[in-house]
Amino acid sequence: SKRQPIVALSSTEAEYIALSSTTREILWLKQLEREIDKSAIKTASIYCDNQSAIKLGEIDAFRPRTKHIDIRHHHIREKIEDNSISLKYVSTKQMVADSLTKAVTKEKTQFCAKEMGINT
Repeated sequence: SKRQPIVALSSTEAEYIALSSTTREILWLKQLEREIDKSAIKTASIYCDNQSAIKLGEIDAFRPRTKHIDIRHHHIREKIEDNSISLKYVSTKQMVADSLTKAVTKEKTQFCAKEMGINT
């Protein structure tokens, strides 16, 4: 997670921009993996707790309510179509990355550490 250099007008747009950035990082990692292991051609899953952002990535049409989103972020759609990535919903309660980016309860920290395979 890193600070976004753009101002988002909604939480959906913020999540969508984050998905775009994550997609670029994953594509770079997949390219590196392919250089090491030529047979490594699997679909990478990106987990997101914003269903609207996932839908925005999956639909192949522009909507009036999302026309303000910079077109460069829509490359996600192409990468879903060619099976480079898949977007999967995970509830906010199950979002492991939150412990690294937000103030969370002790219980949530312990849950996230366990899910990441970290012994506390």
